[in-house]
Amino acid sequence: MGNSIIITRNLRKIYKMGKIEFSALNGVDLEIEEGEFVAIMGSSGSGKTTLLNMIGLLDFPTSGKIFLDNTDVATMDEQQCTSYRLKKIGFVFQFFNLLNELTGAENVMLPGMIKGNSNSREKALELLQLVGLKERAGHKPSELSGGQQQRVSIARALINDPRLILADEPTANLDSNSAMQVVNLLRKLRNEQNQTIVMVTHELELGKLADRIIWLKDGMVIKDEIN
Repeated sequence: MGNSIIITRNLRKIYKMGKIEFSALNGVDLEIEEGEFVAIMGSSGSGKTTLLNMIGLLDFPTSGKIFLDNTDVATMDEQQCTSYRLKKIGFVFQFFNLLNELTGAENVMLPGMIKGNSNSREKALELLQLVGLKERAGHKPSELSGGQQQRVSIARALINDPRLILADEPTANLDSNSAMQVVNLLRKLRNEQNQTIVMVTHELELGKLADRIIWLKDGMVIKDEIN
């Protein structure tokens, strides 16, 4: 498998609603190398978020294989998936998912505290400095702009030294300037820390900032292009 940190083979996902079946993924084969920044693009309903959820162990495939860091994760049970996510995967969501009652630093610390890290606060401040927000460490989400909140969520995604960062439409609720700042920050993580990043986006301008764009249509890969 070489340096491929993500491999999927004939990945399929069928959702059932009563007697109706809907195929969200129809045999996805892809490989993503360690240290790559890959954008997943396609029209609404193409399977982008479903694929990201499969890779992130937030949902289970109907059939097919998923290898993360040479581990066959498609065979894991729910408890094993939860443990793997906490240790190996950082998530950046569209709606930030910050806790309003906590400060920026406390939000970043949270996954580290759950994992039992003793130096979570020190590391949280280092990560906030990395994303340019150390001076806002004591501010709560309501005191931060949308772009700043998303940068806090990126810092939070890094707290447990993940092998992989998954970003699901991380710029969808941001103005164009803030969106560009967020994606450039992801590029910085890829360039300076060799971080592997997979980002779902509908903005071609932002997708072109990644190393590759994987295009989906009707749950299938129709194009894989290098930028």
